[in-house]
Amino acid sequence: MTFWQETFGDWAQHLSYSPEFNHYTLTWKWAARHNPLWMPLMYAAYWVAHAWAILRLAQWYQRRRAARGRPVGLGVAIMALTIPVTWLWNFAIEGFAAYMGWWSYDPGIGPVIDMGRGNWPLLWPMTLMLGGPT
Repeated sequence: MTFWQETFGDWAQHLSYSPEFNHYTLTWKWAARHNPLWMPLMYAAYWVAHAWAILRLAQWYQRRRAARGRPVGLGVAIMALTIPVTWLWNFAIEGFAAYMGWWSYDPGIGPVIDMGRGNWPLLWPMTLMLGGPT
C-alpha cells in the first residue's frame, strides 16, 4: 500500500542506485525508471519485517506496562513506538545501504549525513513514511 509514496519519498530527492546492480527499465510515469532487479521483493521484505518488529515491540511494551500495574492497549503501544522504531529502522537499512554505496540521495531533502559512499537524509523520506499506512 505504500508504492504510491515512492515518487514523493525517493525519486523527488534523487535516489540513485549503484550502477553495479542489474536494473530493469520501467516506463511508468509514477515509478523509478531504473530499479535494481531485487527491488520488488525487497519492498515486501522491508515492510513486512518493519510491521512485525513494531508489533512485537508493542506486545513487549504492553507486557512491561501490565507488569508494573499500568496496562496499555496494543494500539497505544504501536503508536508510541512507531516514530522511534521507524526512524531507527530507516537509519539501519537506508544508512547501511548508503554506507555500502548501494544507493545515495543526491541531493537529499533536509539535513543529510554523508556516509562515505552515499548520502542518507535524516528526515526524508522517513517523515513521509510516518504519514502513510505503515
